[in-house]
Amino acid sequence: MIQVKNITKTYKNGDLETHVLKGINLEVKTGEFLAIMGKSGAGKSTLMYQMSLLDEPTTGEILIDNIDVLSLKTKEKTEFRLNKLGYVFQDYALVPELTAIENIMIPLLMRGLSTADAKKRSVIALEDVGLSHRIDNLPSQLSGGEQQRVSIARAVAQDPVILFADEPTANLDSASSMNIVDVLMELNKRGQTIVMVTHEKEYTLHCNRIVFLEDGKIINEEKLR
Repeated sequence: MIQVKNITKTYKNGDLETHVLKGINLEVKTGEFLAIMGKSGAGKSTLMYQMSLLDEPTTGEILIDNIDVLSLKTKEKTEFRLNKLGYVFQDYALVPELTAIENIMIPLLMRGLSTADAKKRSVIALEDVGLSHRIDNLPSQLSGGEQQRVSIARAVAQDPVILFADEPTANLDSASSMNIVDVLMELNKRGQTIVMVTHEKEYTLHCNRIVFLEDGKIINEEKLR
């Protein structure tokens, strides 16, 4: 599903260069639940941002579903992200003035779906994450765990080829965190390919594999199932 070939990422500030990723090679199989782990500053989120087309590596190749995504033009990349990839962030990224269902409908409407179809898919997505009773609630009326579940529903409503989750439990208590991981596990059981960045080993128990990063390099990996 994903092939990462010798990617590097260097940030420049004047004459100062910071090498964040140093020759990463990685493959993610269709239907796999992959966790990326490492200490703060290891390059976890940076790697995920390159893989998910939210950033572009300094050098290297990335193939997603056999498409050389780095060769796509800017508009093509935007369309690829919108139609093929789903994102869950640690800060939820919900529009505060919109209800739960409206937050989910936005990217569907951007893809050209009718209001009726977008609403239907959004309702199903909220049911999938156990929030059918929160359809008309604003983010401020939801707990942190519920907001994150809305964020997940927004991502899966688009039927993404790959779901990327960057520290999805970072701002949650233990009970809410396990609930989020359980939701991701159920999605993976249905065949959803998931790449999750986390720094908590306990939240990787349902993953197929863990890749460990240190100082911008993959130093080890662990197969769980």
